[in-house]
Amino acid sequence: MSALAWGVASYAVLLGIALQRMLQYLSFMTAENLGFIAATRVFDRILRKRSRSASR
Repeated sequence: MSALAWGVASYAVLLGIALQRMLQYLSFMTAENLGFIAATRVFDRILRKRSRSASR
């Protein structure tokens, strides 16, 4: 195999590893954002229920 072919193969492997790590990071960030949104909405609903029952 020529040096060019080894270089291209090495580049493909490194690019694949970089893309895999980027995908893992983006998946983690998306999960964190969804968790925050869900927690905020649940907390907001609890506050609304308490304020409704307190005003009665």
